[in-house]
Amino acid sequence: LPSQSTTVPQRLPGMDTAFEEKPSNESLLLAKTARDRRLSIHSMTSDAYRTVEEARAPKVAAMEYLCRAQEERERAEEQRREQFEKLRREKEEVDRERWAEHERLQARFDRQASLRSQASQAKRVAQETRQRREAVADFLVENGFTGVNTKRKKMFFGTYPLHVAAEKADA
Repeated sequence: LPSQSTTVPQRLPGMDTAFEEKPSNESLLLAKTARDRRLSIHSMTSDAYRTVEEARAPKVAAMEYLCRAQEERERAEEQRREQFEKLRREKEEVDRERWAEHERLQARFDRQASLRSQASQAKRVAQETRQRREAVADFLVENGFTGVNTKRKKMFFGTYPLHVAAEKADA
């Protein structure tokens, strides 16, 4: 089948356009009226929109102001919280340092007290040992013994210092 296409005559320069239909005055008037009506409606719509926007503008500005004020309060609160947290951490650090210094001094004091106690105990033990040795030496001299493990001989029998101390109940 041959393709059906409609050909539109082309206008060539110098051709007469008298055969074309011209719109009537009535249709031109109707078109102009419709266009004017559309423009009027558009103008009224834009005026109404502008009026609504003008009425909303103070409310929008107030809302924006309130939002900015709220954001500023939140920023200030966050800064205050951060400052408070920073101060709290610094105080904790100072407290830890003071506690560490206290512990160090307490440990030093305890070591010194322990050393004094040990020195005192060693001195007391040495003094008690010296007193016991002096008491044993005095006992041996009073009872005629020359040493702790040497026996004293009288006649046919011998006596050790331990036996004499046991008899006197002075062991």
